[in-house]
Amino acid sequence: MVAIGTIAMVACLLFCTPVLADYNFDGFSVETRDSGIVNGGVFVDAIPCDWSKTLTGSFNVPNGDITWARLYTGVFGGTEKHQGWVNVTFNDVYNSNGLGPIHLQGELDTNANVWCSGHGKHWMYYDVTDLVNNGVNTATTALINATAGTFGLVYGIVLVVVYEDGDDPKNIQYWINDGSDGLNYVTPNNDGTTYFNGAVDTGSVTEAGLTMVHLTAYDPLCANCLQFNGNVLDTSIVDTNDFELNTWNVTGNVTPSGNDAWYSRGEDGYVNVCNAILTLVSEPEELPDLVVEKSVEFNEDGKFVVSYTVTNIGGSEAGESTTCKYVDGELQETQDCPALVPDESHSGTFMPESCPCGATLNVTVCADNDDVVDESDENNNCEVNFVDCPPCKPDLIVTDINAYHYNTISPAWFNLGNEIDVTVKNNGTASAGASNVCLYIEDLLFGKLPVPGLDPGDEHTVTFSGWKPSGDDCLQLPCVFDWSYQNYSLKGVADCDGDVAESNETNNETTVVERVCYNGYMADEPLENVAQGTIHGHIIFTTGDGSYGALNSPGVTRATNYDITLPASATVERAQLNVYYTWTSPDHACPDMEVSITNATGTYDLSLENAYNDIKCTCPGAMYVKSWGNYVFDITDYVTGSGTYTVTVENVGSTGHKFKLAAPGIVLVYEDESAPLIDYWINKGADLLIGGRRADGGYLSLEECINNATFPASTTTKEVATVTLGVVAPWGGDTTGSINVLYFNGAELGWDVYNGYSSPYDETIDSITMSVGGVDAEVGVAVTDVTAQYLKGSANVVGQGDNGDCMMPANAFLVVAYEVPPEADLEISEIWKCVENCTICYNVTNIGSGTAPACHNTALYVDDVEVAHDHVPVDLASGESYIGCFNGYIWTYTPPSDDITVCADNNEAVVELDETNNCLTNIWMCGDVNGDGKVTMSDVRKVFNRYLDPNYPLDLSWAADVNCDGKVSMSDVRKVFNRYLDPGYGLNCCCKGVG
Repeated sequence: MVAIGTIAMVACLLFCTPVLADYNFDGFSVETRDSGIVNGGVFVDAIPCDWSKTLTGSFNVPNGDITWARLYTGVFGGTEKHQGWVNVTFNDVYNSNGLGPIHLQGELDTNANVWCSGHGKHWMYYDVTDLVNNGVNTATTALINATAGTFGLVYGIVLVVVYEDGDDPKNIQYWINDGSDGLNYVTPNNDGTTYFNGAVDTGSVTEAGLTMVHLTAYDPLCANCLQFNGNVLDTSIVDTNDFELNTWNVTGNVTPSGNDAWYSRGEDGYVNVCNAILTLVSEPEELPDLVVEKSVEFNEDGKFVVSYTVTNIGGSEAGESTTCKYVDGELQETQDCPALVPDESHSGTFMPESCPCGATLNVTVCADNDDVVDESDENNNCEVNFVDCPPCKPDLIVTDINAYHYNTISPAWFNLGNEIDVTVKNNGTASAGASNVCLYIEDLLFGKLPVPGLDPGDEHTVTFSGWKPSGDDCLQLPCVFDWSYQNYSLKGVADCDGDVAESNETNNETTVVERVCYNGYMADEPLENVAQGTIHGHIIFTTGDGSYGALNSPGVTRATNYDITLPASATVERAQLNVYYTWTSPDHACPDMEVSITNATGTYDLSLENAYNDIKCTCPGAMYVKSWGNYVFDITDYVTGSGTYTVTVENVGSTGHKFKLAAPGIVLVYEDESAPLIDYWINKGADLLIGGRRADGGYLSLEECINNATFPASTTTKEVATVTLGVVAPWGGDTTGSINVLYFNGAELGWDVYNGYSSPYDETIDSITMSVGGVDAEVGVAVTDVTAQYLKGSANVVGQGDNGDCMMPANAFLVVAYEVPPEADLEISEIWKCVENCTICYNVTNIGSGTAPACHNTALYVDDVEVAHDHVPVDLASGESYIGCFNGYIWTYTPPSDDITVCADNNEAVVELDETNNCLTNIWMCGDVNGDGKVTMSDVRKVFNRYLDPNYPLDLSWAADVNCDGKVSMSDVRKVFNRYLDPGYGLNCCCKGVG
């Protein structure tokens, strides 16, 4: 057993990690794994081979602080073809540090800690630095079983330990080299060299030893198979052919640098050199020794100041060094110290430093803090003081002020309610009681909020709400863009009522500058009322076959066709075209377009009536600040009735100008007396909305994105029958999930009510028709019965709310239809002559829905001369008739004809549904038996038929007796025929003709 030790200072340690092992017949070079200088010792010992498959032994490691340790062991596998399991334990540890069962695989071995060479020589190493004990340590290498071939024996076990201090420390410079150099005659690999690189102070070396581990050497013996720096060492002591550890005294052979050991196999066929350990023991030299003295004082600011003096109490000069101050183990300041000869001193003062209230600080000053001076005593460089700091107090400060809208990452917006967070922190070292924090905006007090008690280091955030600064829209008429924002000074004052006694009463205030901008996504463009009227009529909104599309360069056009069908009796009251656009480029610009309409008579350029533009605005620097809007054109002169109309929109901007269109919409009001009596309102505009707290919209709420359109009060007092609402929101609709909502007079009408965005839609409710004819029109429309919510005699308001849809309300229509009360309608359905007394009789019928009361007169006109009246004595309910005669008037035929007119309600005593249909006129002409006002061949035939058949029916039978003899004869037929041939031929009918 061999142990080497002496006293030394710790210098530098050089570490070399072995390359991952792999099988090599010639083995692996012996290289330095650890080297350095210790003030302690290097322990090397071995358990030799006993030709068994299990080898156990112990190592008695000296006292000291262990800095490096490796365990080596070797196994002979028989041949490189053999494999087997081996268990290695150290101090009963077999499940860490790589210890435990290991599968040795000969020429196939890839274990990282195994060098396998030759015919199955395995040399293994383990890092056991953390497992080695001072005193007895036990190691075992045991062959468990062979997995291929038959394993042989355990070569031996070696333990190498480097330690500091100990019972007999020495100054030792050392090199620990390892590997497994497989010297052999086969390849041949006859010799090798291992190197101990580094500088050596040969003048101080008093003892040098070289320790080597050989496997299977030497047979035959060799006396000169080892050299140190070229000096032959006697190797005849290596006389065991399985395993040996030997040490040679090489004290006189050490060189200042480049020390090496050469070795050979001699005449032996196979020799493995596994370890080469060089240790150099040096005499201690006369060294300097730096010590420090210090003092601590407090200045007027309550900070502590450390002064010090460094003295060299050693036996030689100390070079330049550093002096450092530590507070509670943390380095605070470093100062240079000049070189000091023995007994020389240097004084200095560190910067003042805060002393945490109520704390006791460990204030340490150390000379030669960076260990650049090699001293005789490295343990006396520092001096420690304990400093008691003043007692603790709270200290309230404002650490953060943030103005925002709903989300803390959003800016604050003009004209909307915003929040301001103020964070108060107790920066002191004692708890603070409850206090108040005040917020000033532009030096005016905005509000005061309570702050609870705070422990040291704790903070609390309060939120001031309702800040609503005013600002203008960034897009002004006609289309002038300028960023709209303002910077505001916000000041937070912690403990603004002075309720808390603080360590620092001067740091309560914090001021920041916050920017407020205009957000154009809010509801800031109410739809204006542009038309209101009272007619019998109807409203139509249609987008024709239009669809969403781009006009991405000047000269590009998009055409939309409209097939409009109106009642035959309808006339167009007004017609307007709405061109909805979006995504105009360049940023901040409005579209430059020309619009024309083609009807049956030609193509006409349209003049812009109104331009409604909206834009997102937000803060300077925002991207994609594109205008959206609605351009409105009056097309009343060009849409005059049913037919096909084509609207063409052209991009007429400069190079790079582009925009996109939704399907343009036509709003048409037509009048038709057969339609109900209505009041109508038309509102229009463009209001770009993004609610629903969307990040890309600035976190606006639904309530902040409700576009309103107000319909002024109606003066019509008739009974209301129905009220219908129509709304149009381009880019709104075809959605689910409650992302848009419709209100009327504050009542919620429904969520996600818009239709037509992506597919055709057509619906008529009462007096409004809404039609989207194309696919992907990207126009959302809704028509709703709002009779129950209508406010008669007051203004009415429709709200279109966005809850995350991103839409642009542009149109709103309201139609109130009125009740038609039941009214009579008197009509003369028949007039005839009474044969018996030559009076004229009539049939009057009430074709209305109401009752015609009695006591109205019917008048008789002959050739436009009023000749008689008849009194209707009874009520006529709807559908009832009355037959009366003008008994006081005897009719006499007056050639060539008489115009017989009978008018009901001639005295206008009855209020009727239609006052224009009271009269019926018949033309009575002699010979005109069918009552068509002329004598034709048809009349001749009919008179002839009556002659042949007295029961043949005639419309005017008296007109067949043209000679007034009271009968129809062949003479009458001839006379009527003559009248047919000659309009001047005279006929003589009389009142008492044929009945």
